[in-house]
Amino acid sequence: MGLDVGDKRVGVSVSDPLLILASPLGTFPRAEAEQRILKLVEEYHISKIIVGLPLNDDGTENEQCVKIKAFCRRLSRRTSVEIAYVDEYGSTCESKDLLKTGGGTTGVDAAAACLILERAFNPLQSLE
Repeated sequence: MGLDVGDKRVGVSVSDPLLILASPLGTFPRAEAEQRILKLVEEYHISKIIVGLPLNDDGTENEQCVKIKAFCRRLSRRTSVEIAYVDEYGSTCESKDLLKTGGGTTGVDAAAACLILERAFNPLQSLE
């Protein structure tokens, strides 16, 4: 499962069993996201959650990374599923561009969650 955690919304995606393609599941208001994610973890038998961190250009963490990690700590208290991070720098802009050119109707946050998950498929981009 891939997560694009924002201040207002959380985009969610899942991968196929072979870890080739990520598909959007939806975008949820931050206040409802934890509960919705926990239900999806059970429904889709998720074994790992990949969360995007918007690292600075130099690879350091910023205030948004701190907020995202706090969200993940709360989530990890409610599930035994492993949570890992990938650098999601630019994923929101990239997903907006993809949606414009592709004419897709997927929400930007869910599309960004797909990009985050697909980055995790590439071990050179993984942080943990």
